[in-house]
Amino acid sequence: MLRALHGRSSPSPMSRRIFILTVAVVGLLGAAAATIILLVIDNEQNVDPVIAIDLSDEELGLFTDDQAALVAEFDADWERWRRGSFWIESSVERERVSDGGVLNSTQIYAQLPPDRVIAGLGATTGMFGGSLVNCAGTQVKTATGCISGQSSSDYDEVVEQESNARSTYFEVGAPAYLLRRDEQGCYGLLLTRSIATPPYGQTSTFCFDQATGALISSVVDRQTTVETTTATELRTDVTREEIASLIDGDPG
Repeated sequence: MLRALHGRSSPSPMSRRIFILTVAVVGLLGAAAATIILLVIDNEQNVDPVIAIDLSDEELGLFTDDQAALVAEFDADWERWRRGSFWIESSVERERVSDGGVLNSTQIYAQLPPDRVIAGLGATTGMFGGSLVNCAGTQVKTATGCISGQSSSDYDEVVEQESNARSTYFEVGAPAYLLRRDEQGCYGLLLTRSIATPPYGQTSTFCFDQATGALISSVVDRQTTVETTTATELRTDVTREEIASLIDGDPG
């Protein structure tokens, strides 16, 4: 179900290069589909074009819902996840597209605002006790723990900054990503124009647990790798001591 959006086949003969200026929802006029407005650049003019990605009619046809409404829903679900209390253990599969090689690992996401620590894939990062947590490598636990001396930002400010940064990728006028929801309620994202280090890859899928708000699965296709994260254990009764155990630090 999650991988359905992530086919890596070449664009069909009907694929086209588009320059997306805006996604105008015409549902208000009684039509069900969205209208994509195209920009034609005169090479003689001193204009910086929006560098669009070749997308097929089939791909674009999946993203015809009210984009403004979907962006609001996606942002609300993402913020709900960031503000909840969770202990999430997940399996992570990272597939290399070039040869099909697969790396399997585990990850723990522990959150009890304002503390949040992610341990896995050879690193432990996050915020704990007002300090930043940043340990790289496989041997992350030391005598003094993983807590750095640098103070972390206010948690509410961090969540707000994340929301502001995320909104830039869905700007009306030149959205970097289009959104859709599937029959299971998962969000699908499609990159429409070339940007440096796209945060959600070329395509991605995010599924939130309706009861708790936790992010329980995701697939991010970055063309060179496809990373699939699936929750294997989820609970909301996480304690500060448990989070401290991930970094071997002093919870006081």
